[in-house]
Amino acid sequence: LTTMRCNITCDHCSVDSHPHRNEHMPVEVALSYLRGLSAAKDIQHVDISGGEPLIHLNEVKRIATEARRLGISMRLTSNGFWAGTLTKATGILGELREAGVAAVGLSIDEWHLPFITKNVVTNYITACREVGMQPLLSAVVRSAPSGARRGRPVTEIAELLVKYGLDQSEMIAPEALEAHRNSVPREMRLAFDQRSVQRWVVLTWQILTGEGRGR
Repeated sequence: LTTMRCNITCDHCSVDSHPHRNEHMPVEVALSYLRGLSAAKDIQHVDISGGEPLIHLNEVKRIATEARRLGISMRLTSNGFWAGTLTKATGILGELREAGVAAVGLSIDEWHLPFITKNVVTNYITACREVGMQPLLSAVVRSAPSGARRGRPVTEIAELLVKYGLDQSEMIAPEALEAHRNSVPREMRLAFDQRSVQRWVVLTWQILTGEGRGR
């Protein structure tokens, strides 16, 4: 968590982020932690979240650049407030990719929907494909989706996808995508990854926790 501040107020937020919180990790502290993590050979990936980390876009880019220098893959999760237009979404994702961010995940659920419209999500997915990033959506649900173990979003998640105007046939669970990728010969995996960006939207889900106010 690089910041506790968020530009929206979702009732389900497990860390109670909102526009009036001011806690923020100085970028030099974040860089110091990153360098410490790089000493552990088994740590190859880091995730940045908040709050809304892209409120501090330039700091995130600095962290990503250092992570790349250290050989660490960095991903972040955002509410997508910056994707109001396709032009802006493509520009932001392009900057992040150039800085070294491997992937940007977008939060979608019934609590984000009043603030982050389906147009934002559509712009995000299209922009990911334009810059060559795998689209990643992360949903919070009130209960475990029936059939979730089969890797396909159904019931509550399917209804959520309809609200966002998303095509369920494009969604794939990360485990299923990994299995597909592992079935491809190593020399063909780069081409597979490029096709995956255009074909799939990776969808993960988690059950609503007790910390937030959403019920």
